[in-house]
Amino acid sequence: MAYGVLVDLYESQPDSYGQPSQSEGYGQSSERSPGDAGSRRLLEQSTERLVAELLRSNPGMQITGRQADIRVDGQRAVSTYLSSDSPLGGRETDWLVTVQRPQGLLFFVFVAPDRDFQTLDGAFQSMLDSVRLR
Repeated sequence: MAYGVLVDLYESQPDSYGQPSQSEGYGQSSERSPGDAGSRRLLEQSTERLVAELLRSNPGMQITGRQADIRVDGQRAVSTYLSSDSPLGGRETDWLVTVQRPQGLLFFVFVAPDRDFQTLDGAFQSMLDSVRLR
């Protein structure tokens, strides 16, 4: 895919203790309240697992920015920017947005060649703003 958005559900496999595994160093953030700590940790760990899987399956892919907390329809989400080889030649930006849902990790990947991503960023943000979660 050279331009567009992919929406899917990722069902992270838990580690041997029934919890998503922890990655060292990636996705660390400060916790805002004790009640949110578990859900924040689950979202971050599930996102880390998805990113690791994306990196394994796409050898040219790289993380280009730190995770950032955002909101999708009022719910906590994580934004991660990645870069990979574009099918059109050159590099592309892959904006990954993840939201933890009861069924698994809902994720969006907004894709465009680097040269066009900034132009399309507003359209991608509008698409994300239109998402309604039940």
